[in-house]
Amino acid sequence: MDQRPRVARRASQTATVRAPPDRSLSPCAPTLNDEPDLQMAGYAAALKVLTGYTSLGGEDVTAFALRPRRKGETTVVDEIVEQEAETANGLLVPEGLERETCQAIGGIQRFYLRMLDMETTGASKLDNYQNFAKAFRVDDDAAVMASTKPNAARLKAVTEFKPRDLTDRTELGATPLAALFIAIQEFLADKDPEIVMANLRDAIPDDLHRRPLLIDMTAFMAAKARGLGIRRAAEAIAKPMRNQRLQ
Repeated sequence: MDQRPRVARRASQTATVRAPPDRSLSPCAPTLNDEPDLQMAGYAAALKVLTGYTSLGGEDVTAFALRPRRKGETTVVDEIVEQEAETANGLLVPEGLERETCQAIGGIQRFYLRMLDMETTGASKLDNYQNFAKAFRVDDDAAVMASTKPNAARLKAVTEFKPRDLTDRTELGATPLAALFIAIQEFLADKDPEIVMANLRDAIPDDLHRRPLLIDMTAFMAAKARGLGIRRAAEAIAKPMRNQRLQ
């Protein structure tokens, strides 16, 4: 009986992914930051599972491990490593967000905030963006990218998004993060702050229920966004939301 499907399933259940020492795997922790980290975590998870088997697809595991690798060959270890690297990616969200926010957001929002956090450390390799886009199951990551150069990739800043980028017909446009971007743009255009806040409330269904999440994301933008004006606008928007929450 071929054990490979079973091995792959066990790999995905193996305490998610083993990170290097002193790194937390909390869903909200920025534990693994780039492709080498993810590959190492994937190999660790694969080895933990494989060492629990004596045979694999009818072949002795020791013999399998020692067998010379053929050029272009994809082994079950490669498959498990890729699977576990994606699992590790999926656990990573920006430092500074609450656990509830981490659990509530997904897809394009999580991708944008995670990569924005990485950009504050100087990350700019396109491979990293592509890996996280795949892990977060983003359909059109190019829509939020200002540059896709291999070693100079970066996200669009809030001010670089066009109105058509933030409509409900786009992947980002149907999210609270897009509503926040529009509010920041309106604030920077000197629109009346009360109108800005009213528009933001109207743009988000179930505003009261989602307010903690929106406050958290706005505070994150105030801390991490590129450009002092954007950060100040985000803080100016977060303040009245905090005050309303306390009333």
